Amino acid sequence: MLFLIIMRRNGLMSIYDFQAKSIHGEPVELSIYRGKVLLILNTASRYSYSR
Repeated sequence: MLFLIIMRRNGLMSIYDFQAKSIHGEPVELSIYRGKVLLILNTASRYSYSR
């Protein structure tokens, strides 16, 4: 939440301006989730703790 507030204050884009790929490889507009709770998880395969 704090991240989005900082972005708006600086006039940058919000999370709802981005797209993600679905599990089927199709683009999904994140704006369809506006007003809902989102949990965004970044999984890094080259991170030392994932080995």
